[in-house]
Amino acid sequence: MPSVTVTDLISDSLREIGVLAGGQPLAAEDSQFAVVRLNQLFDNYNAMKEASYVERFDTFTFISSQQDYTLGPAASSPDFALVNARPDAILTANVILNTVTPSVRQPINIRDYQWWASVSVRSVTSTFPTDLYYEPDWPLGILHFWPNPTATYGLELVTSNTFAQVVIGDTLNMPSGYQAAVMLTLAEDLAPAFGRPVNALTSTKAREARARIFSVNEFVPRLRTQDAGMPSNTRSRASFNYRTGLDMTTNR
Repeated sequence: MPSVTVTDLISDSLREIGVLAGGQPLAAEDSQFAVVRLNQLFDNYNAMKEASYVERFDTFTFISSQQDYTLGPAASSPDFALVNARPDAILTANVILNTVTPSVRQPINIRDYQWWASVSVRSVTSTFPTDLYYEPDWPLGILHFWPNPTATYGLELVTSNTFAQVVIGDTLNMPSGYQAAVMLTLAEDLAPAFGRPVNALTSTKAREARARIFSVNEFVPRLRTQDAGMPSNTRSRASFNYRTGLDMTTNR
């Protein structure tokens, strides 16, 4: 998808609701107001799983005997720096055992705050951790590993993508469908502030544009019909037929 400047995106939104005419320049005060609303829109998208267009795989390196690590944007000087804001959750984590060839990934259990609160001895050490509790503080999240890792193995974290905050002059490069969805949603949001109604066609286009990108990002969990190791034919009781009662010969 072609990139678009923040100024052009805002101008398109204001033209959609009739605030700007074709070729009319964007006033400075209007652009500053609109960019605040655009960042609010991105902030809302960051809180919506269906708005996240990718699961990021980032790799880091443990520091020997350091148990807790901050995670977030490089500007905030975290232990582990990300491109954008700190994630709301860690989807998956792996220790990368990089002292062998090829490297081996060892899954880390993702735990909740209740589990972390129940750990009575947190200073236990091991070459690599088996469990992780992520504390989504702001602006930096905090990774709590257990046991405390003593080796400098690699770490792989999988998180949902987040949208960075923008300023006038920035250029956005978003996946297919996002430019229209963002522009039209921003138009709907700006209309009341500029005293303009949102016509039915704009609302329909905005709703359809959001549906397109959200449907692409929907997660369908992997399903299975039985636990691993269970025999495929587990039904040994009689079947019941409401017409004839129990069928003692059926095992299907």
